[in-house]
Parts: sequence; C-alpha cells; structure tokens
Amino acid sequence: IADKFSGGCGGGSYRRIDVFVDGVLAGATTPFPVVYSGGLDPPLWRPLAGIESFDIPAYRFDLSPFCGPFNDGAPHNISIDVVGNSPSGHWYIDPVLLVSFDPTYPARAGLVLEHHARAPPATTTVTDTADGRRITTSSAMTWSVVGILHAPDGEFAPPTSHTVTGSLAANTSNVYDGIDVQLTWGSASGRVESSSGGEVVVASAVEFEYPWRFWIDYDAATGMMAALADVSFARTQ
Repeated sequence: IADKFSGGCGGGSYRRIDVFVDGVLAGATTPFPVVYSGGLDPPLWRPLAGIESFDIPAYRFDLSPFCGPFNDGAPHNISIDVVGNSPSGHWYIDPVLLVSFDPTYPARAGLVLEHHARAPPATTTVTDTADGRRITTSSAMTWSVVGILHAPDGEFAPPTSHTVTGSLAANTSNVYDGIDVQLTWGSASGRVESSSGGEVVVASAVEFEYPWRFWIDYDAATGMMAALADVSFARTQ
C-alpha cells in the first residue's frame, strides 16, 4: 500500500524459518533479531556491538526421523521457507546438510512412523489512527516426527527410533507514532527435543527465549537529521 508508512519494517517484524522434507514440515525456529553495528543508530554500537552481530551461529534442524526415507535410493527434496518475509524484503539462506556416515555399519531401511504438525498462519492485526499505525503479530506452532530404522534382511538387531518434537511461540508489535517515531517490541520462545537409540536412548533438548524492544526517533526540524534510539534485547539458550 503506497502511503506514508510504506516500507516500515516490511509489514511487521515477525519471521520464522520452516524446513520441509518432501513437502512435509520437519522443523522450525524463530530467528534471533540480530542488529548489526550501524543499525538503528550508529553511535549506540561504539562501546558494545549488538549480540551476535560479528558471528551469527547457524540454526540446526534435526532430520534424523527421515533417515529411513533418505536411505531408499530415491531422490528427495529438502526446502526452506522464511515465513513473514515481505515481498520487498530478502533473506540470504545458505543451507548445509550435515550427515554422519559409518562405512562399516550396514545400511538400514526405515520409514516415518508418525508425523503431527499444527502450524496455523500467524495472526496479524493492523490498526490505523490519525497519527500512526500499529501492527501486531502472534503465532504458535507444534510438531512431532517419529522415524524408525530396521536391521538389514538376514540380520537381527533391535530397531532404532528417532523422535523430534518442537513448539514455538512469538508475539511482536510495531508502532509508528507519526512518521518520525518507530517502536518495536516482542518476545519469542521455543523448545525442541530429540531422542535417538535402540536399546540405549540418547536424548537432548534445546530451549530458547529472547525478548526485544527497539525505539528510534528521527528529528529533522533543524534541517539536520538526528536519530535518537534505545535498544534492549537478550538471548537465552
């Protein structure tokens, strides 16, 4: 929509990364809002750079439940989607597939036993006033995948199972007070559990939460543009 708010925050600050295996949801995460040095107001980052602005760690997705289908000799497609990205925005994605291969271990056949996913579209509300606009977005999703590998024909070994379950929740708000003031705040949280094994089960869990609040005010009344900003955000994992 071509109006005085066009281009602000790309229509909202909510983003989510989804991973699919042959069109089936295999994992998801809410990306951390990295603010690079110079973002919002350059003088803010002279004493201390933004969290992860020098080295953004890769997001990892456990695709172990799909080992059975991956080993059937047929081609498979692994795809990634950025949910919430605006048509005018862009994301640079460079996915890498990490595979552990043991040449001394006999190949196993298998399948995905169970797959459940509840991923409704994010709910976005846009409210306009005489002097501003507010965009709020909320989202919640869960998924669970169970896969199993069997011993080769003629060999006896207990089946190996792989289970991945996850849940995400996020709330964001973007406020434009007039044309000069922008305020963004929100929080995201999630938990992903993985377990693998036959007779011995190895389990792990990753839990994260990060709230944020960004405020910036542009003042051009004196003929020079001044940017005043306040940033508060954190990451726990």
